[in-house]
Amino acid sequence: MCLNIFQEKGRISEITQEIIQDFFKNIFLPKKKGDHNMNMNEFLQTIVDNVNEFDSIIIFDLKLALPLYDGSKDPNMHDLLFDKNNDIGRAVAGFENLMTLSDALDSFGRVTNYGSLDYSIFKLEQGNLMVYFHDLPDTKVAIIFFGRKDKGALGALIHNAKQHIQEIRRNFPNQ
Repeated sequence: MCLNIFQEKGRISEITQEIIQDFFKNIFLPKKKGDHNMNMNEFLQTIVDNVNEFDSIIIFDLKLALPLYDGSKDPNMHDLLFDKNNDIGRAVAGFENLMTLSDALDSFGRVTNYGSLDYSIFKLEQGNLMVYFHDLPDTKVAIIFFGRKDKGALGALIHNAKQHIQEIRRNFPNQ
């Protein structure tokens, strides 16, 4: 309805109208997974719930510097990712700097013929993060798997992340 008002007044171009329609479709029409509708947060939550080694999965837009989607076993994680205004939360402030890391390693790989960055692993005192980088038409995202630092947990995190990364990429909106 709003688009018809804009069209009548001639304020937006046909291209802008398509962008707005795509934006609203992606917000209000969830991706289909199997025979039922499932949005990306629900999809990630299902993976986290079914994989013991995953504590959380977040997808972070590196250009906008904002978390986009998350699934977690920790009920407080969402509040750490997003503040009360759905803006960036304390836990991921500065994550946009991962793009610099990705770009630097991709450049290194091109120059030395080692190839592009597949993933990075970060070991924290109490856990591990495995970060995949994914290029989209208008942005680049980090798909981040969080896991505990128990004995053997890093190997299990790597194994399970490698099993699920393609499925997450295939189900990503705006592809």
